[in-house]
Amino acid sequence: MVAALGNRRGPWHGEGMPKLPPGKSGRAMPRLLLLSGLLALGGLALLGLPGAACLEVVSPLVGLLTDRRAEGDAAWPMAILHTILWPWLLLPAYDLAAPRFSAGKPRVLATTVFTVAGALLVAVIMQVSAGRF
Repeated sequence: MVAALGNRRGPWHGEGMPKLPPGKSGRAMPRLLLLSGLLALGGLALLGLPGAACLEVVSPLVGLLTDRRAEGDAAWPMAILHTILWPWLLLPAYDLAAPRFSAGKPRVLATTVFTVAGALLVAVIMQVSAGRF
């Protein structure tokens, strides 16, 4: 029985392993993971200023949705949380952009647009939910 299983080819034996298309190195995700971590740590070093800037950008839009928003000192914990969260949106943004756009500048631009849109959406959700508590 063991000998029969040993002769079997499966994905763990090399032949069944999926091959990457030519030109695809598979190194993009580890690089994006490292970049996301560095951006999150850099934002913490800046004491949440990137998150505060994003929350200020969406503040007029949130003003249309609710009259109660976190402002001033009450907004800093939310800004720090946003600063930690938004860099990790690079990973799903790249997953959305990779199959739709060719490598190079179009994919980088699409990933950037998806990341910024996601960061703004997270900021709106955070501001609206802060007005409810």
